[in-house]
Amino acid sequence: RNAPFMDIAIVPTSVSRYMSSPTSPGQSPASTFPACTLSQCLDDFTSIERVHDVECLSCTIKSEMEKLEEEICMLRGAIDAILSRLRKKGIVDGRDEQVKTLRNELTEAEVRKFQLLTMDPDDTEEWE
Repeated sequence: RNAPFMDIAIVPTSVSRYMSSPTSPGQSPASTFPACTLSQCLDDFTSIERVHDVECLSCTIKSEMEKLEEEICMLRGAIDAILSRLRKKGIVDGRDEQVKTLRNELTEAEVRKFQLLTMDPDDTEEWE
């Protein structure tokens, strides 16, 4: 969750490199840390971090939207092709069962797309 937090440890992310370096006897590891300003620490803390094999809700929504757009396009094309074929046979009412089924699927996909469009990616309760 994107819960607020009240305490931020101000430690540069490069500390692990200095923690692993050997120190002479009697010397504390803290004395080997480089000095940094608060601004440098905050810049480091707020820098973009790439996390692999994890997808944020916003990315999930975008991916689902792309899939739905492809499905909607395919369904519309299939409906148009069937109606065109029926027109060539002289049938113009469009009551074909296959067309009805495809139109129902199209409606479901469009409803789902609308739901995704109106969804807040920061509201995880909508996904549960």
